Amino acid sequence: MKELFRNCLSVEERDGWYRPLRFTQGQLEEYAKVEGWKIRSVAASSVCLSFRTAAESVRIKYRLGGMARNWASFDLTVDGVLCQSVEVTDKEGAVCFTLPGDSERELSVYLPQFAEVELMAPEADAPLCPAKKRESLWLALGDSITQGMVARRSSSAYPTMVSEQLGCEVINAGVGGISFNHSELDFIGREPSLITVALGCNDWFAYKSREELKTAVRMYLDKLVSLYRCRNIFVILPIWLSTAAETVHGKTFAEHRELIRQVVGEYGFIRIIDGYELLPHDTAFYNDPKDERQVHPGDEGMILYGMGILKRLREAGV
Repeated sequence: MKELFRNCLSVEERDGWYRPLRFTQGQLEEYAKVEGWKIRSVAASSVCLSFRTAAESVRIKYRLGGMARNWASFDLTVDGVLCQSVEVTDKEGAVCFTLPGDSERELSVYLPQFAEVELMAPEADAPLCPAKKRESLWLALGDSITQGMVARRSSSAYPTMVSEQLGCEVINAGVGGISFNHSELDFIGREPSLITVALGCNDWFAYKSREELKTAVRMYLDKLVSLYRCRNIFVILPIWLSTAAETVHGKTFAEHRELIRQVVGEYGFIRIIDGYELLPHDTAFYNDPKDERQVHPGDEGMILYGMGILKRLREAGV
């Protein structure tokens, strides 16, 4: 069963239930210091079961732990194409997929990005063989937008969509609410071939002075490059948000973004992708509650964001 999981660092097993984890034990302990981060850090963002089979149906028993949102979905892709999305309301149950065709193909079942998930081994009417291992690894560091907030479908998080196009494994290291905090970084046990850092929205509120922000960004990047030999690193500057015209701690959002850009520019090899260029500055592409600040893309916004990131990575030779 463990070999069916993709896009996670480890899989814990107890009494026939399997729980995938995206972070090291040290990182989980760090995130556990804040209840909201704890729930988000154990969620299964971008984690999937991947296998080859000629089965006509697959049934997977699940149970959900802590949830950062009040919905959860299981998404089925067949040879990389989204075919079914099953939204569940019960915290324990089973999802069933009826599979198209009668020949062997590669299937992936993406798990809820907002919830801690445990699974039992899938039940199918034909053998399930682990999908071919993907050799290259993308480490996608970020906050709630990287995690997939607040898309309805589990496969809509941009690391999920872009990794499918790149044909790589991805560790979605997004945790809602975090900022540039170097203490949350840890060596994951493998060398990624690509690293992206998509932080900054929360930092607008977290750091009161310009120098405090610049120091936090610098310490984060210093630790990152000390942990990994990878020099294929991109910083994705924050996307547009509905309150971008406001001033927080004496800084406009444009000034805040420029400070991050300045620090990244101190590292000659780290490249920048400007999130402002990837999404329309229109709340129609966001999915936060209507009376709240619009900062999280919905499913359509995530598609545009992911396509923009993929284009910039391709242009850079990834």
